[in-house]
Amino acid sequence: MASRLALVAAFEACTSSLSQQTTRTVRASLRPRHMARQVPVRTFTKWFSTKQPLQSDDKTDPKADAAASHEQDDINAAQQEAVDVDGAAHEATLSPEQVAAMTAELEQVKTAAADHKDKYLRALAEMENLRERSKREISDARDFAMHKFAKDLLEFVDNLERAMEYVPKEELEGDKNLPLKHLYDGLDGTYNQLHTVFQRHGIEKIDPKGDKFDPELHEALFQVPAPEGEESNTVAEVTQTGYVLKGRLVRAAGVGVFMK
Repeated sequence: MASRLALVAAFEACTSSLSQQTTRTVRASLRPRHMARQVPVRTFTKWFSTKQPLQSDDKTDPKADAAASHEQDDINAAQQEAVDVDGAAHEATLSPEQVAAMTAELEQVKTAAADHKDKYLRALAEMENLRERSKREISDARDFAMHKFAKDLLEFVDNLERAMEYVPKEELEGDKNLPLKHLYDGLDGTYNQLHTVFQRHGIEKIDPKGDKFDPELHEALFQVPAPEGEESNTVAEVTQTGYVLKGRLVRAAGVGVFMK
């Protein structure tokens, strides 16, 4: 009985000692870092459960130390480079003679650039003029390719007109002369069809009777005394019809002119 009581007393004494030690450890962990070294509760618990010596969590990370070392090296290198650049800039200071020479060279380069730009603009304008002139010449060549052919064809038109003028008008009335009337109708249809083709290709007829005489479009063949009410230098009669091809004269009109 006495031995059992002794064992109970020893167990209570050990439990009390452990409780006091745990209380001191927890209080120490609640103190500020500058007052006492912090001992985490989980470390004490690990020691109490496994009976291993306490281990500190304040370990240094090798990777973090290496990164910090590299960052410091980069800062030092940047500072050294800035110092080198400042030194090079200080050493590269130009003399007034060098500045004057470089300024003169710069002015020469600017003058040459302006000259080249002027030549380029002139060449560009010349090429544009050449393009427009070539386009106009091609258009004229296409429009007036039939100029000589149309001029030769006008003689055939003159013969048709004269043949139609020679037919007496009274012979065309009624059924007096049906063969002659049919022939005249055929000549008139040919004449009208030919003028339709002329108009399609830009050939126009000039009929200046009663107009002012124009030496560029009319050819004066004779003069006629101007009667009362007629102005001088006007076309009195047209003996030969004139034609133009898209504004370009093919044949001048033969006319008689009133003169006082």
